[in-house]
Amino acid sequence: MNSNVFIETQNVINFQKGIEKLLKRDRLQPGLLVVEGKSGRGKSMAADNYYSVNDGVFFRVWEDMSQHAFLQELAFETFGTRPRGSHVCKRMIIESLLGGSKVIIVDEADRLALGRLEDLRDINEASGAAIVLIGEEGLLGKLNSKERIYSRVASVVKFEAVKKDEVITYVRRAADLKISQEAASILAKKSNGSFRMIHNYALVIAEFAQVNNLVSIEASHLENMDLRGVK
Repeated sequence: MNSNVFIETQNVINFQKGIEKLLKRDRLQPGLLVVEGKSGRGKSMAADNYYSVNDGVFFRVWEDMSQHAFLQELAFETFGTRPRGSHVCKRMIIESLLGGSKVIIVDEADRLALGRLEDLRDINEASGAAIVLIGEEGLLGKLNSKERIYSRVASVVKFEAVKKDEVITYVRRAADLKISQEAASILAKKSNGSFRMIHNYALVIAEFAQVNNLVSIEASHLENMDLRGVK
């Protein structure tokens, strides 16, 4: 089982197109891309993959970050140092982004207090940098509670439930196994749309196939696997 396999699901394609569109906009136009969806649907994986092959800033939010801590860590990810003082941090972040094409990706953005989202709006407005806000369902509603933040949202990408064909592709590439349409449909439904669950199911399937010398998985095989405890 190759756990490092990454496949371009429709969600990933929509994510990448959303960023491409953001980068092509006029710098005076709104520059926030909101990416939201239920936990486990692959939002962070899509962000990690994009960041691994493109120039930019990737920042994962911690719970209850103060303004100073947030801006210091964002400064460090942007240009490598942690200046003292919130105002100094914000000014230096803006200066480092001016005239460039870096994308700032903020994961777990739904954890941010409105004040920190205001900081990001300031950075976007002053520097023109594209900012991607990734979070669970409800992030857009949180932004909508502040008109001056919401007005900076250029577009929204919603991560939908994993599809049967994506299950087939992932199992083939990660576990080197064929899986029937029926079995893939069962797993897609059982996962409640979570790509993380599909990955964990694939681990069980790969072990089952190895023990039983299988090269393909049918729906009947799933009945003999203990998938109840998989999370």
